[in-house]
Amino acid sequence: MQSAGGTRAVSVRQRARATIPVAIGVVVLALGMVTAIGAQPTTSGKIGSVVFFGLFILLCFWIWWQLNRGRDRLRITPDAISLVRGRGRGRGLGRGGPFVTLTRERGTDLRLIPALRDPGTETGPRLALVGSGEAITLYGFRFDAVRRGCTAAGWRFGNGTPEQAARDLRELLDSGQLAEAAQLVDVFGPCDWPASADGTTSLSALVLERYADDLWRRDTPAARAAYLRAAAAQRSFAAYASSGGEGSARMAEAGRLAAKANG
Repeated sequence: MQSAGGTRAVSVRQRARATIPVAIGVVVLALGMVTAIGAQPTTSGKIGSVVFFGLFILLCFWIWWQLNRGRDRLRITPDAISLVRGRGRGRGLGRGGPFVTLTRERGTDLRLIPALRDPGTETGPRLALVGSGEAITLYGFRFDAVRRGCTAAGWRFGNGTPEQAARDLRELLDSGQLAEAAQLVDVFGPCDWPASADGTTSLSALVLERYADDLWRRDTPAARAAYLRAAAAQRSFAAYASSGGEGSARMAEAGRLAAKANG
């Protein structure tokens, strides 16, 4: 992570690629060279061993340099966050998706969302601007480095207001992005917000139930787990009931969701 001058601009680079395999290869070659030198009875033989293994060691360093010389980076200022493409654009780590700049005019809270690998759905790790619908895909970046860089530039991480969290969930649910909506429930925990005017079912429970319904034929064990998560979210929602009757209705809904896991 690098910072620049009084503007508090911070640069966060993608993590280095293939460092451990290359390091292991160099160590193995170095040990082989030592062994070969000891086995050679003549000076010319020892020199030949050094040259032979030395060339392969240099080749390992050259490969590592080629893989890492064009890493992408995040440029972070107090007002905007942008992805700057490196010279190695399109190689391995550079699967960044559409170019997006997150600006403070569009929101003030950031959210780090892990990669999603779900039956039929796969998305990369993302840095999202809460409430804007915009995100930067973070292939090859370490979340802790991104968090430190954004914080150093004056950004904050959070999920916005409860109303905003509920709005984000509804937008994903209404657009049919059920796996992403279920993942968002995991990111910021159960959203104890009613799914409808009668206040019986929590929005998180509704999201997880719809997700489980969609998943049932493709991955039944995962669907059962999602129904149980929905039931747990509904029980959490029941704890905030304002009356005994409301609490009973919410717990009955939790029982219905748990029963679907055994259906």
